[in-house]
Amino acid sequence: NRLIQRRLEREGFRTEQAWKGTEAIPKLEENQDMIMILDYILPDMSAKQVIETLIDQHYEIPFIIMTGHGDEQIAVDMMKMGARDYIIKQGDFIEILPQVVKRVLNALTQEQRLIKAELAQRESERQFREILENVQLIAVMIDVDGKISFCNDYLLKLTDWKREEV
Repeated sequence: NRLIQRRLEREGFRTEQAWKGTEAIPKLEENQDMIMILDYILPDMSAKQVIETLIDQHYEIPFIIMTGHGDEQIAVDMMKMGARDYIIKQGDFIEILPQVVKRVLNALTQEQRLIKAELAQRESERQFREILENVQLIAVMIDVDGKISFCNDYLLKLTDWKREEV
């Protein structure tokens, strides 16, 4: 584990280490801006138990599973639980690990950008609809299928139609 820590630190990553699941969980609760590199078998519990504990406590920590015994079922189970990657501890895995961490960080960054863009788009749409609701002009939005996806209250007021009718 010290070799892994030193290798990641050489690549510029700040690391914290816990030997047991019971040591890792409080650290993760304190600092949720981490990527956890989790050995499948720990001295006091399994990786599955660590993840289940974090899920029960409503923490979503991105994690990479590593194991000395490659097993497709373990990989499938861990990916279903949210693992971002799965590494078998053999050969030059210590040299590969920093690239895996970088790839996971890049994916997380892209996901965060996408979420921010979606939120910004929703807010823009909300503001646009709010403006259209308050103008004394008829405002109608039509989707790509030619169906009305929005009309403002001014149209309803002038026509005495209900929104469902439009």
